[in-house]
Amino acid sequence: MTVSPEEVAKVASLACLTIPDKALPEVTERFGRVLDLVNELNSLETSDVQPMSNPHDMKQRLRPDLVST
Repeated sequence: MTVSPEEVAKVASLACLTIPDKALPEVTERFGRVLDLVNELNSLETSDVQPMSNPHDMKQRLRPDLVST
């Protein structure tokens, strides 16, 4: 996916990240490769894949919330 250095700088700004001007072309190229990988993963057929178990589906045993010293 083609992204411009301006778009990468905008995303970095929104994420409160500072990318030096010198590094912006390399970061832009890497960011584009990551987006290409995500697009490739989105195009895979997964309708026959069974969902994996998820630990969040289980009940959590919680202790009482007591003040201790």
